[in-house]
Amino acid sequence: MIPNGFDLGEFKPDPQAKLRMMKELGLDHERSAPLVGYIARFDPMKDHPTFLAGACLLLKERRDVHFVMVGRNIDWRNRRLTAGIPKTLSSNFHLLGERGDVERITAGLDIACSVSSGEGFSNVIGEAMACGTPCVVTDVGDSAFIVGDTGLVVKPRDPEGLVGAWRKLLDLGRGGRSQLGRAARKRIQDHFDISNIVKQYEALYYFLLYEAERG
Repeated sequence: MIPNGFDLGEFKPDPQAKLRMMKELGLDHERSAPLVGYIARFDPMKDHPTFLAGACLLLKERRDVHFVMVGRNIDWRNRRLTAGIPKTLSSNFHLLGERGDVERITAGLDIACSVSSGEGFSNVIGEAMACGTPCVVTDVGDSAFIVGDTGLVVKPRDPEGLVGAWRKLLDLGRGGRSQLGRAARKRIQDHFDISNIVKQYEALYYFLLYEAERG
């Protein structure tokens, strides 16, 4: 199998990304607040209800956490989505819709998530890891394989498990998450760097041509 590859020049750590995100979200006065993000279009397979249920559970313990959601139809006009956000907690949710600057947003998160109930090879996980952002993912498709030991894997459709994983990463503190994020980027460099993936495809094509010539 040849996996997807990631451009490590486009997706990379940015020490100023979180400050820019906090300013955009109007959270300049809460610069230490953790940002937990989920980048995914609104689709049943992406299971936003589980993400929202977990977020609401965590906010019972920690009101300082903010949840950033990005993707097609991820905005306040989507009543099916916002039905899962209590009005009393709405200020902790930031629905940014579809964006063209995912690399900037991902680099500004403290934790990136994929909570899909089904998945193939999730690019958003690799992109977050390339940015040095530790991930919490559900055990579907290749998600656990991508993360390896640089993040946490939970069962799908399990809000309590999701909260437990978030809690572990938040308890690591900024230093612990940064260390995990560096390991995540290195895993992408070692296994999913786009330049290496291109070489694998070239080798495959040369092999196929050789076999074809042999008849």
